[in-house]
Amino acid sequence: IYTIGESTSAWGPVYCNGMQNAGIKTLAILQDNSPTIATFTPPLLAAMNCVTAVNKQTAPVNATDISAEVARLANPSADAIFISSASVGFESLAHNQIAQQFPKATRFDVATLCNSPTNWKLASPSVLVNSICMGSIDPNNPETQRVQKLLRTSMGSSFQLDQFTAE
Repeated sequence: IYTIGESTSAWGPVYCNGMQNAGIKTLAILQDNSPTIATFTPPLLAAMNCVTAVNKQTAPVNATDISAEVARLANPSADAIFISSASVGFESLAHNQIAQQFPKATRFDVATLCNSPTNWKLASPSVLVNSICMGSIDPNNPETQRVQKLLRTSMGSSFQLDQFTAE
């Protein structure tokens, strides 16, 4: 069983809307080295014609320390940092490192961690505050609440609906 999500080119205008609203014109990119992200990030950036990537750093998807890669994001500096990863572990590590080195940096990410609330605890407390991503689950939506209630009957009372379960 598999699902087909929205096309990468459809994501570009959504991110551009958020970036334009935040006054972002240049991006530093931090991505993992997985084959998924190697093929995902270029078309996404191409669809984001509202910004210019001025710096790109790549780190191993299974890294436990990306402080050097994050430090290199400062030269040249950008209006915001965009994290591209399909790994919630990498995204959490990236948010933690960026918050440590650039506490005032605006951060965008691709939606993996954002849409998986049960994994938010992997990030340090309050690190995800003010990070921006494309979320597809609205806990206030009556349909979301209905589906979560339905799934809790079989998954247990602590089950937290996320984008991937919904798909």
